[in-house]
Amino acid sequence: MAKKWSLACRTISITLRISSMNKLPMMALVAHDAGAANHIIYWLLAGDIDLTYVRISFHGPALIAATNAGLEFDNLALDQVLVGADFLVAGTGWATDIEKKAMRTAIFASIPVAAVFDHWTNYDKRLYLDDEVIAVDEIWVTDTYAIELARSFYPNADVCLKNNRYLDYQVRNISSQICDPHKVLFLMEPIRALWAGEKDAGEFVAFHYFLENLSVLGISGRIDIRIRPHPSDPIGKYARLERSDDVINVTVNNDLPLHQDIAAAAWVVGLQSYAMVVALEAGKKVISAMPNHAPSCVLPHKGIIHIKEITG
Repeated sequence: MAKKWSLACRTISITLRISSMNKLPMMALVAHDAGAANHIIYWLLAGDIDLTYVRISFHGPALIAATNAGLEFDNLALDQVLVGADFLVAGTGWATDIEKKAMRTAIFASIPVAAVFDHWTNYDKRLYLDDEVIAVDEIWVTDTYAIELARSFYPNADVCLKNNRYLDYQVRNISSQICDPHKVLFLMEPIRALWAGEKDAGEFVAFHYFLENLSVLGISGRIDIRIRPHPSDPIGKYARLERSDDVINVTVNNDLPLHQDIAAAAWVVGLQSYAMVVALEAGKKVISAMPNHAPSCVLPHKGIIHIKEITG
């Protein structure tokens, strides 16, 4: 029992008492945004969660990520996934209220809820719906940085540290490949507010800021920059950044798995995305291109090179 449900912890474990009736509890999984979904997907692939005893409702980027990872499952509609479920594990994202509505519905039905936090940003908004806090039983995180953050914002929820199977998988695959010293991977992510004095979106400003500081970073010679769009970016968003001359070649593509893109590059540049943490764990040179007038990079990990700290 404990082996199959090693992810369960203090509050959610109450539901495991159903095992006295020789029946494993049924877990409902709901996700939309790719971040938390990746953790859930790789818990499933690693066997931490037994697919036999789950009901899944994946949407948007989460469904794409699950398909790309080779996960096979029956995908249910949101209004079906909680039928017969003993507890719910849901992602937490910004793009839709799908996950939040599932959590609220489960709580109304007296079904315990665990919310998966995949990053270190916007904790104050992750469990807010219609100006109310969703009173989840547990918050699941995958590193010690996130534990204190989650506890400070949601003191009434149990915060549980889980295995980061997604990170383990990515790093394991990256470490086995040889990189090209002339290749740079730029990890895009949408900045949903204009920075002071800017007319262009922050992700474009950050990219140009990186190009302006190549010499400061010690990147010289002809370089090949591959822009990897964020899963939520529309197709063609970064087409205007493509170029090729005697110094720089810039292409836009995300047709490869993340670990292959990171493995091929000597430098991995971004703003404050989770993929930068993956690259850092894999031993890559990781750069944050948040410019001087932008908010500070939220990633708390040591080893990230911050351009604005070098330029002053």
